Amino acid sequence: MSARYEKFDILRGLAIVGVILIHITAPLATDDDVLAIVVNQISRFAVPVYFILSGWGLTIADSYKRSASYGDFLKKRFLGIFPQYFLWNIIYLVYTDVWNIPGDLSWGMLYDIAKSLLMGTIYNHLYFVPVILIFYMAYPLLLKIANKYGIMISLVITMLSQVSDLWIEHEYFYMNKNVFNWLFFFIFGVWLAKNFTEKVQYVQKYKVPIMLGALVTMMMVIFTPFVVGGVFDYNLALASTRPSVIFYSLMVVLLIMVVPFRNERLNPIFLTLSKYSFYIYLSHYLFVDFLRTSYVNAGLHLNTVIYILLFLLLVTLASLAVGVVTRKIEQR
Repeated sequence: MSARYEKFDILRGLAIVGVILIHITAPLATDDDVLAIVVNQISRFAVPVYFILSGWGLTIADSYKRSASYGDFLKKRFLGIFPQYFLWNIIYLVYTDVWNIPGDLSWGMLYDIAKSLLMGTIYNHLYFVPVILIFYMAYPLLLKIANKYGIMISLVITMLSQVSDLWIEHEYFYMNKNVFNWLFFFIFGVWLAKNFTEKVQYVQKYKVPIMLGALVTMMMVIFTPFVVGGVFDYNLALASTRPSVIFYSLMVVLLIMVVPFRNERLNPIFLTLSKYSFYIYLSHYLFVDFLRTSYVNAGLHLNTVIYILLFLLLVTLASLAVGVVTRKIEQR
């Protein structure tokens, strides 16, 4: 099978829409708006899918084997994402001014900024890049252990790590920035890419069970905040880093593999979003925050459906425009 598998490009486009929806609905979800919670939870497959597709994409393209050396492999990976990541860290730093940066920066403040840059904590969603860079650095090892035993062990590690968030809050190993909370997804993607054609053919036999599994796991994810939200930290009950989301995300990936996607209107949209997904991911939160602040300051009170649809449209178009312009600048 070709390294280009259009269904996964479409899935990546769906995932970036999911990321935007998560961040649009988050404040409403924490305020117990039922529709916002449902939309927020349905979208929780998004970031896990990104990690799965990252591992899959590296492996299906033989990126490591085609590199001249380990250093050459890392150079290509880092240069592909770190410059944009650094730029957007600066943009968010200036936008929020969370550090109250004076004209004369102290060494202590520079250290704190550098540490936050490395950990992806300057803004809420930036953790993704440091985590994926760690997986890139460990890729030769992960490639070797990505077998049926490796994915089972990594599943246990990820589940235990996610559950531990209920009791342990650590600066470096907590929720999104905890690399072990995402380990299974990346390794699963690597494993999935091995003999991928055979796996695609194999899962076709189980179309109905996969569809039912996707529905059941989605309902489990949706009901979690309502069932345990009053028992545990509500942010944990809503988060993508919980075991129920693992199985839901896997079902979404399998579902996209067995269900035909031939919509002549929607497919080009999701393929375009997929093409610019990294730029959209980095930039979208700026527009989410700006629109939300403007919305509150204007004293608007739109119903939830209009609020979500309007913000989704505006944020998607604005961040897509950023992606298109950025790509053109990079290609000059």
